[in-house]
Amino acid sequence: MASVTEHLERRIDELAESATRHAIDLRRALHRHPELGWQEVQTQATIREHLKSLGVEAHPIATTGLVAEVGQGERTVLYRADIDALPVEDGKTLGTSPVVSEVEGVCHACGHDLHTALSTALVDVFRQLGSDLPGKARFVYQPAEEVLPSGAEAVVEQGGADGVVACLGVHADPMRQVGHVGLKAGPMTAAGDAFEIVVRGKGGHASRPYLARNPIVAATRAVGALHSIVSQRVDPLEPAVVTVTRIHGGSANNVIPGCVELGGTIRTFTTDTRRRLHAAIEEVAQAAGITQECEVEVKIHLGAPGLVNDVELHALMERVASEALGVECIENFERPSVGSEDFSFFGTRAPTYMMRLGVRRPGHQAAHLHSPTFDPDESAITVGVRVMGRALLRLMAGQG
Repeated sequence: MASVTEHLERRIDELAESATRHAIDLRRALHRHPELGWQEVQTQATIREHLKSLGVEAHPIATTGLVAEVGQGERTVLYRADIDALPVEDGKTLGTSPVVSEVEGVCHACGHDLHTALSTALVDVFRQLGSDLPGKARFVYQPAEEVLPSGAEAVVEQGGADGVVACLGVHADPMRQVGHVGLKAGPMTAAGDAFEIVVRGKGGHASRPYLARNPIVAATRAVGALHSIVSQRVDPLEPAVVTVTRIHGGSANNVIPGCVELGGTIRTFTTDTRRRLHAAIEEVAQAAGITQECEVEVKIHLGAPGLVNDVELHALMERVASEALGVECIENFERPSVGSEDFSFFGTRAPTYMMRLGVRRPGHQAAHLHSPTFDPDESAITVGVRVMGRALLRLMAGQG
């Protein structure tokens, strides 16, 4: 089987460039017409039509997602791409960038359009390998990675990851130059939860605060307390984040409102810390309410669990990336990201691995993920095809 696999890997390298050219057309179409999580109707149709042009049928999953399979055999490996955009105004301009969003206030500022294009390039290569494939590859185009509820959770609940031996994916990384990849075993991203707090007091005239119960005072005390939770409740050697990101209340300078709402995010790496911070948020919010005789309601919205890269898959990725790109292009790193990634839900069905794919143009300053000027180098698609194509192939053949 090894010699057969080596032959197919050479074929992957030969087909990668042409597959990338077709995939770039898709990437630009998606970039012009981005859609937010759970709204990816046109995105779904565009991807489905592109796959159909390759002779591959895709079927809906998780409402606005798709799933397609190439190959046959007992061993099935899953490759996931996320397809939603962000509520970010595109800050790029034509001339400096090959494509910009045509939708006001919405942009692929996280690289999901490139993730999707890379996946279809892999489909293109594998369908050309045809019956020579030693197994089956399942390609999931997952909606709603950036929002709650999670699209990955819905895909998994609907059986999209059943019966697979492993789940692979990539994330665009503007901190790494195109041609390079980032690899890590173990914890990769944090669990990402959200909280909402409603403080209800008693409105009144701003000149007579003693006749009211001011929820703004209680809310601001809650904000201060929430931002001290990690330093007081978590081991300083363990990473964790609690951040208040929004607060709404009041509409006039001379009126004390009856209600204030605030919310934010929680990032943790262990189940125990996750549980303790949830309890602490409830505790400090209620305590802040007591100071103003306000009622407080706290809601915790569970997001994706932490993403953990499988150790054996890491060893495989080191081998195939070194063979495809050269050891000088492999960047192993130790520190996980406190960002969250719902690819972790696939880990409830099979071992998972996410590779960071360098997308920074040589000589250019990096524009961070989720920034208006994020603009990945499209040649990274070829790099992803060569590395991930090998990994998928070896997993199909049982050579992981």
